[in-house]
Amino acid sequence: MPEGAHTLGEDAARAIADAVEDPGFVRNEEIGRVIPIRVESGTLYAIRANVCALKVVPYVVNPRVAPIGRHPAALDESSERTSYWAPADVSAPADRSELILDAGSRSTLSSIINRQQEALRSDRYWMKSIRESGVRRPITLVPIEFDITDDDNRTVLTSIEGSTRAAELHAALDLKGSSEVVFGDYSSLDRVHQRWAELHAVIDAPLDDVDPADLVPARCLFPPAEIIIGFVPNDGESFVDAVDSYLTDEHINPRRPWAPTAQDEKIGDQLLKALRDTGEIDEDEMKYLAGQMSREEAEASAHDPWPARRAASLANYVMRDPQSGLGKLVNSTMRIATSSKRTEARTKAGLVATLSYRAVPDATADSHKDARSALSLAWASPLIQNKGPEWTVTQRSPGQLREAALKELETTGQPGPAAIEMQAMSAFVLARNGILKRGRSKAAGGDAEDPGTLLDRISTRPDGIQLYFRVLSDDLDGQPLAKPDLQTGEPRPTATGEFARLRTEPNPSDPRPSTPDQWIREQFRKKSEARDDEEAPSGSTTTDGAGDAPVEVSPESKFDNTLSAIDGIFKELANEFEALAEIEVNDESFAESQGIGPDYVDAWQKVLNAVMGKVSHLGEVHKKRFAALQASIEDEQAAADVDDE
Repeated sequence: MPEGAHTLGEDAARAIADAVEDPGFVRNEEIGRVIPIRVESGTLYAIRANVCALKVVPYVVNPRVAPIGRHPAALDESSERTSYWAPADVSAPADRSELILDAGSRSTLSSIINRQQEALRSDRYWMKSIRESGVRRPITLVPIEFDITDDDNRTVLTSIEGSTRAAELHAALDLKGSSEVVFGDYSSLDRVHQRWAELHAVIDAPLDDVDPADLVPARCLFPPAEIIIGFVPNDGESFVDAVDSYLTDEHINPRRPWAPTAQDEKIGDQLLKALRDTGEIDEDEMKYLAGQMSREEAEASAHDPWPARRAASLANYVMRDPQSGLGKLVNSTMRIATSSKRTEARTKAGLVATLSYRAVPDATADSHKDARSALSLAWASPLIQNKGPEWTVTQRSPGQLREAALKELETTGQPGPAAIEMQAMSAFVLARNGILKRGRSKAAGGDAEDPGTLLDRISTRPDGIQLYFRVLSDDLDGQPLAKPDLQTGEPRPTATGEFARLRTEPNPSDPRPSTPDQWIREQFRKKSEARDDEEAPSGSTTTDGAGDAPVEVSPESKFDNTLSAIDGIFKELANEFEALAEIEVNDESFAESQGIGPDYVDAWQKVLNAVMGKVSHLGEVHKKRFAALQASIEDEQAAADVDDE
């Protein structure tokens, strides 16, 4: 290795010596064939050797399993601070090519290592090939020291690349969990050597005398590895930076990539670090945005722990106009991280969605798949990208934001910074609650309009500001989202005095099931879809969007749109009656026991009779009109057939 390279401490060197199959050969032969590995942060130096899988643990700071961890931002006061580790928790000693992790208690470290092993094995990608043939491609290993609060510190080798293979090797070797390497039987070198001898006996025996089941652990005991033993940094870079660079090269543009959420976890951390390094944010804000501050820590550093506000802050930094200074920095960082020339708005918004979900307790990749899809469209809207008024995230309450946003509309007729701030936060809350969807085609009974376009239009209307106010107020108070009165923003009470919920589940018996966001989409239809007799809310705009001219609508379109609106009203009516029947007192339907008074029944019956009379009449007109038209078509076809003959 070059002079001045970062090398190994005594404990790290001992961990390598204990793990390699033939220490003498490595010392005498391999040490003279050091392999340089160039990364963005400098040059790593490695040796190749077969290592004992019983002396290796999966990398505990692994973006592939980050979605199963609970970041500090998602923890409550009773949760352990160390129930998830992030790259920021790993450090490196000065002038050493090894890692250090404050691992908390022995039980915490054991629990997380074993839980991550289960997660790494969940897709079974390597299981069959490893058990049949062992590991073929080398695992990359680095010494790591676990600083433990209630036990002696432990230094072992960790697989910064190849953790899935390491986890599968441990299963093939019948370990109860990967933590056995650190604390169990295999923390003892004597027990490891005993297992070596047992499996070497299998390897050395005639094949006919060996039980095939015994061959599996024998194949898995000594996988090939590249062990990092040195590092020469570029200016200002650390060994931790080099490990991050290596992981990026291996897995974001790799032979077997991480899943999209795992890639976003890694790219997001790199992006936040770049914002810190260029002075856009400080160290505390980087940790806050990365989800590495608990609620108490965030409040102590004057950052708001409310997930909606943190999500909007992420969107404000990442979803910038690419022509702005910050936008260019974001795009440049993402291009370097992904080795791609394309940095589409939806890609950046998906990254923000993944980072924002770090503050959601017990969130998994599956649990926020739909929300991520909706947010990748919602946060890619022109207003969020600062292509209209410049906006930022403030500490104002939902009430203060509502007052400012309504004033903006009253003064300019267009959404301003307060309205867009509300829009960014509401997008997260609505998506997290399963209300905001990416849109479905009308053929599937939905609305194909994307969430970003929808929310941009909602922000142009005073009743849209009232919707945002209700959504944010309920979320901040930890309450289920109520369906608001769009004139006041107050919850709409039902006949029983409870509040109507914003989310209503689709009716399984409906041949054209509604989406959970149907009510919002119906209330904020484009003007080209509005009925002639529908009065716009006081102060609302009269165009499709900011700066658009009024849209001329043909009578045919008005007719179709009105029919569609009536169809939605009938469906909502049916859903409300189902909800009425489900209200129970002492396991009995309240409606069935109390009935409905004549003041409602008589008024409704009068309206229904009039409406159904019109429906029957128009249905007969349609039958006669199209029956005659069909007969005419059939006559013309018959005449054409005669002419052909």
